[in-house]
Amino acid sequence: MCAAIWNATRLVRVILAAVASAFLTGCVATPQQAVQMNYTAAEFDAYRRTGDATVYGQAFLRQQGGGVVVCAGEPVVLIPHTASFEKVMALARQHIQPVLGNEADPRFKEIARIATCDAQGNFRFAGLPRAPWYIFSRVRWSVGDYGQQGGELLGDVDTTDGGEQQVLLTDRNRL
Repeated sequence: MCAAIWNATRLVRVILAAVASAFLTGCVATPQQAVQMNYTAAEFDAYRRTGDATVYGQAFLRQQGGGVVVCAGEPVVLIPHTASFEKVMALARQHIQPVLGNEADPRFKEIARIATCDAQGNFRFAGLPRAPWYIFSRVRWSVGDYGQQGGELLGDVDTTDGGEQQVLLTDRNRL
């Protein structure tokens, strides 16, 4: 699994940088707010174990002309839905750039999950503990000399009841 090769600080910073990049595409200055990550052992323990839940789905965006572009080759990250991350995600959804004020806890890489979208934009996570999660990915494409277009997508998924949960990350999840 890709998560094994990432250190915790880099993983959190990559996620926050991706969330922040959604704000850098506009012409208007984006408000920023510092965020302190205060992890607790209880937060990590609930996400550390293996479970019987599965999350699967697809991430895509529609272009102005109606074409659909999927997340092919992009990472999909399951982030624990804990008090530590609630503020970061709430700021992102309010179009306020979260700025990480301290180093990430090294335990984070043990609980975040990473998958890669296949050529059709599908992803799958198996063996998850029963818990609420944030799910993040991005969809990008190039348009001639205009460079990269697309965006970051952030959703929620709850595996508390176990079983399989389907997630569609679409235009409504765009940051």
